[in-house]
Amino acid sequence: MLTSLPIPRLGAYVARQINQFFPDGGDVDAETVVTLLDGLLPAFEDGLSHYHNPGFWKDGQVRLNHLHGDQYALLLYRLGHEAGRAGLRDLADKSYLLNKALHGLDLYHQVELPWACWLAHPVGSVIGRATYRGPLVVMQGCTLGNRGGEYPVIGSRVILCAQSAVIGACEIGDNVCIGAGSLLVNEKVPSGCTVVGRTPNIRIIEKRPVIHDTVFRSV
Repeated sequence: MLTSLPIPRLGAYVARQINQFFPDGGDVDAETVVTLLDGLLPAFEDGLSHYHNPGFWKDGQVRLNHLHGDQYALLLYRLGHEAGRAGLRDLADKSYLLNKALHGLDLYHQVELPWACWLAHPVGSVIGRATYRGPLVVMQGCTLGNRGGEYPVIGSRVILCAQSAVIGACEIGDNVCIGAGSLLVNEKVPSGCTVVGRTPNIRIIEKRPVIHDTVFRSV
């Protein structure tokens, strides 16, 4: 994978940001960040390879650009997630909070997103602890979360368009597009369709979403 900064410099860049935002005396060590990046970047590369976004590619190779907002938001989530798994709770929490400050994204590090995930200009999105199969696309202002302790199950190659919400015991099939502004609460949506509207008045369009061809690559 190509990177806009060599990994040691990328690790130092992230560590400096965290320490500037959270000057509590518990500084994050750049070497720790680099170790986590070395472990997560192969799967990060594979995840980005599922998408057509030209900003993810250069000269036929996946490229991680620290100044590409969608990529950097995802990278901070991945860093926090891996830090949490390694027992580095302060780094996990600070990565989560830095993401929230920079991108307006509420995505806690304990959420289990699939590696193939594109957070498309994710400002204002709240992504909770649903079950995600991936590949997944989440656009701006989306909400995924529980209702009464029940969480959604999100299938493969699902796109959540801007300002859509999936709440509670929803079951979303594969190859589904959830239309902008839609609200689904405890709904079952079959595979290969587009769903629009707001519970209890949703409308399912039983036709394969054309947008999938412009978003997802066959890998």
